[in-house]
Amino acid sequence: IVIMHWPKRLFNVVDMKVEMYTDIQDIKEHGYIAVSHVWGDQKMHAADTLGITAGVDWQVPLSDPKKMDRLKNAMIGFEYKYCWFDVLCMPQDEERKHEINEEIPLMGSYYGGAQMTLALSDEEYVMSEEFVKWYIMLGDAMKSGREFTIYETVWLTAVKVALLDFSREKWFTRVWTLQEVALSKATILVGANGCNIHLSNVIRRLLYASSKNPMYDIVFRSHAGALNQIGDVVKQHREGTLDLARVMLINASRFCSREQDRYYGVLGILGYTDLEVKYDLDMDSLNKVVVQYACSKGDISWMAVGEHLSAGFIQPLHNKFQYIGWKWIEDRPGVCNIAFYENTVRINAKVFGNVIRIERFGESGKDLNDRIVWIIHKLRSWGFDNTMILMAMTGYVGIRLDRVRTGLEVVDALVRHGSLENLHASISMDENKVKHVHDIIATISQNTRICQASTVLVQMHVLMDNQMYPVIVSGEADVGDVIVMPRVHDFGNRTLGIVVSETSIRRGTCLMPEKNLSEERENLDFTPHWFVL
Repeated sequence: IVIMHWPKRLFNVVDMKVEMYTDIQDIKEHGYIAVSHVWGDQKMHAADTLGITAGVDWQVPLSDPKKMDRLKNAMIGFEYKYCWFDVLCMPQDEERKHEINEEIPLMGSYYGGAQMTLALSDEEYVMSEEFVKWYIMLGDAMKSGREFTIYETVWLTAVKVALLDFSREKWFTRVWTLQEVALSKATILVGANGCNIHLSNVIRRLLYASSKNPMYDIVFRSHAGALNQIGDVVKQHREGTLDLARVMLINASRFCSREQDRYYGVLGILGYTDLEVKYDLDMDSLNKVVVQYACSKGDISWMAVGEHLSAGFIQPLHNKFQYIGWKWIEDRPGVCNIAFYENTVRINAKVFGNVIRIERFGESGKDLNDRIVWIIHKLRSWGFDNTMILMAMTGYVGIRLDRVRTGLEVVDALVRHGSLENLHASISMDENKVKHVHDIIATISQNTRICQASTVLVQMHVLMDNQMYPVIVSGEADVGDVIVMPRVHDFGNRTLGIVVSETSIRRGTCLMPEKNLSEERENLDFTPHWFVL
């Protein structure tokens, strides 16, 4: 159930005044536009110097007063009278900052309730003939769902210059941009020269092209990454697969004026509309507050954060981190019985196995190819066969039977030749097999890359069947540690393992073997475990 919160105030661009939402009689009939912009190097302006006639009794922070003219021109062009513009519609004075804090969790609704969002850019844009050709071509392909013709494929992969140059566009790098685009019905990028780019349609076209062939991104050169990242967030949000850890992982490399906004800038997209905003909290305290709140809403993605960035069970989500798996949920709502105390957290879990051997990847392991080959040779030296090695290196993802043989050939080829580049030469392949090999390598590479920042190879003695299994741990582990299993699974139906020391300190995470889990999981004895918070 989505609860819509309407803005308290809206800006009337015709009469140049701010009005209370409840005083505008026909607003629900005609709607309003939301405004997105980069705050930049702000200067304070009196409202009357910006042409505002009423409703604003505070100094307005703007990096460029010309934004007002660009906004008004765009509003007139789209034939809208009212907009929500944060610096005009939320009091900016120190005495009323509590009002802003109350509205921040609701801002996602403001964008979701708008007819469209105008993103005011400080850069100038020109839509070239090549861009228009691409836009029309992709629109036609999307409408029919067709594949691209040979001519179109050649053209798409032969473009020499980016169709649109976003290299200087700071708006793409903001924390708040993710939420604003994901929740908006449509987003229009308004260039400083008045050029309007329907960004939502551009992103949809780019995602469609990429789904056919990732090489089609080349039309935007290096700028495709920013567009694809926003597009992926939009897609995940609409599919319901976006969780706290996933969006915070994306936010870690984005820009915000206040560090706390790494959390507050995603409240709307996650639906956390009643979380109290406090800018006086330090980042570690805020991290724990948000994680505990997320947990109360059923979001347990924070448990799958890898590495060992801090001694506590809750790892800092405002720093760059590794996230293993995809969209973690409890087997049944509330089955983990998670409870937070002053210094500990309680989770229903099962001790799955003991760590009996470890090997850390050395400093030379920064190259992905070297890391993959090292893992294979180390596991073979421990006595594991290629089947077990394949399972461990793909994160126990459950490879289809018709691809297991191909996967085993890949492992064997890597043992013999020691390089991803030589695989095609060492494996005889038809067209179908090429795709299978690419899928296997992609899965191995993704799982290995996830653990790249801090990799520990572990031999685990599983208590349930008295067998040995290899796992790749993101974080730390030592002989004598245990690996516990909470009752959670991801979209790949994989199980999460948490490495815990003898003193109940969380040390890392891993993806667990599925053996004996699917059939017997309901009969396992999950008991309360306490971990250092």
